[in-house]
Amino acid sequence: MSHDTYESCRAGFCAWSGDIGCVSNCTLVYDSIATGTAIGERYTSVSSISECEASCLHSPLCERFVFRSTTCTLFSDVSGTQADFATTVGVCVSITETKESTSAPEIFTKTSIDIYSDQWIYYIGGGVIIFLCCLTVLYAQTRNKIIEKEVIAIQDLANIETYQEGEKDLVLKKRQPGLSNNTEEDKGSALFEAADLDLLRNSSEEFYGEGE
Repeated sequence: MSHDTYESCRAGFCAWSGDIGCVSNCTLVYDSIATGTAIGERYTSVSSISECEASCLHSPLCERFVFRSTTCTLFSDVSGTQADFATTVGVCVSITETKESTSAPEIFTKTSIDIYSDQWIYYIGGGVIIFLCCLTVLYAQTRNKIIEKEVIAIQDLANIETYQEGEKDLVLKKRQPGLSNNTEEDKGSALFEAADLDLLRNSSEEFYGEGE
């Protein structure tokens, strides 16, 4: 059944366009928000934009609706529109004589496939950001562990050198060649022990040097 007049069109739960006439769906304006006189509750919970559109079409006074996420607002008249990300305005009544603001966003229609594509872009972008954050944290943790191991290695090398120097001094003090109670054998043994400690220290330095 065709609806040639505005009244019969709205009575059949359809939208009215001044240029086309009676149409089955409202024109959607994406990334835009409307201000004006709201009908009923300003924010009504809905499951989809289609449910919000149906509510406006079934309300004789509703000319436009605003859908954002899961909320729907119906308007009996609109005083203006402005840009607003992720918000959609549905134009269910458009009169040719009514002059729209020149700053209003361009009106175009998207299919359901386009809507899902936009949503997937948002999801993928968010996933990439989360991945980069996790990668940065993992790199920082790995770098801290490497620095910690290097510090421990340096401390160990310093402790070995300190121990070797102390042992060498102790041997030399016990077996100093100038003391009268030391035999020639004791003097030679002291020199050999000191040489062994120097050799041990050099080996330790080469081992830790190769580890770095």
